[in-house]
Amino acid sequence: MVQTASTFPHPLINDTAVRNLIFTLFSCCSPSSILVGTIRSTPIVSYTAKQFHFVPKNMTWFEAQMFCRNTYLDLVTVTHNEESTRQSLWIGLFNSPWKWSDGGNATFQNWDNDSPDNWRHDEKCAIMVSAGYWNDASCQKLNPFLCSNSKSFFLFYFTTHAG
Repeated sequence: MVQTASTFPHPLINDTAVRNLIFTLFSCCSPSSILVGTIRSTPIVSYTAKQFHFVPKNMTWFEAQMFCRNTYLDLVTVTHNEESTRQSLWIGLFNSPWKWSDGGNATFQNWDNDSPDNWRHDEKCAIMVSAGYWNDASCQKLNPFLCSNSKSFFLFYFTTHAG
């Protein structure tokens, strides 16, 4: 079931991160260009015909990549950050030199301070952390993740400001 953002809340989407993402898009963009819903019980948000899929299941980077490739296209390739997140999420960046899992070069990079540092020589995958910055992490760590059905796109996140 897919609905326009104007008919939100979607009855099957209870995840706070997805709800905040939808409200962020709704406040900045044309509601008619935003669709929300679920595919195979996974929350989706579509913005200007490009879909990204937040998967709230904790998986290793390789499990997440396999899930995305079997279900959509690949882990998300980030070309620009617009907002931020308070939750660590796998993105499609891996290894050193850093490449996207779709084979593209990491021309846009948004590393957090002192990252990547390959701590303990075991951090070959990337997560997006607070303020949209990236950190290298062990690929065996368990995190939720973002899949995409398009090669690359602008990625929107939510920001929570203390009043």
